Amino acid sequence: MKSHVRAVRVLPLVGPALFALVAMAACTVVSVTPSAVDNVWDGAAADSAGRSVTDGAGGFADAGNTCQPGDVRTFQPSNYHPAAATSQGACLVSGRGDRIQQFYDACLGGAATNDACMSFKTYHPACANCIVTPDTAAHYGPLIDHHGFLAMNVAGCLELAVPGAISCAKSVQALSGCDLAACEANCRVSDAKSLAEYDTCASVADSTGCAPYAAAATCAAALRDAGSTESSRCLETDFGRFYHEVVPLFCGTAAPADAAAD
Repeated sequence: MKSHVRAVRVLPLVGPALFALVAMAACTVVSVTPSAVDNVWDGAAADSAGRSVTDGAGGFADAGNTCQPGDVRTFQPSNYHPAAATSQGACLVSGRGDRIQQFYDACLGGAATNDACMSFKTYHPACANCIVTPDTAAHYGPLIDHHGFLAMNVAGCLELAVPGAISCAKSVQALSGCDLAACEANCRVSDAKSLAEYDTCASVADSTGCAPYAAAATCAAALRDAGSTESSRCLETDFGRFYHEVVPLFCGTAAPADAAAD
């Protein structure tokens, strides 16, 4: 099985967004929002000549394209960021419509606009903050903002949806971290072409420097192949279906007592 198979479409999220839907062994899903909070790469650059280094242990020679995996020999996964369970119900306000659908329409759907998205965030901050969490947060929501690039929180979905899958969730999150460490610095994504280059970089990383993490993360596909319908929703490759299946799991379960304050 290939580790990466991406389908791409253009969507707005406070500006044009390129969504790369990633079906991998671990089924990480990444989207890119060039005009979001911070639209520059925050990792280390390639060397002064624009080359990545090859030594056979996770670094790769440049072949005229600087978008190649960096050396991840020293990569160590960060502490696991568990799913944000305390926000459940943040988008479920009785009698006031479906906040989850409203966020999608305002910020992600085909008719989304900057003004509509900003208005939603202004009037419904608890819901917006439940759906999208920064990568510095202690707990992750269904979408993780990596300084302008959004990643679907497949690990958190597995944690919430599949009893006993926390070990697998940690493996999935570790692979996502390794892919970012390998490719975030060297692959500036601004259009479909550069997005495809990032995809290739991540695929190469998964079969080389990040291979141990990719192997561990096959547990997610194993759960699905064993007939786990709950894990199947976490591995959904269509963005719209993933969003509508997974965001309610994080943000629409049971409304908290102060939901009306949203």
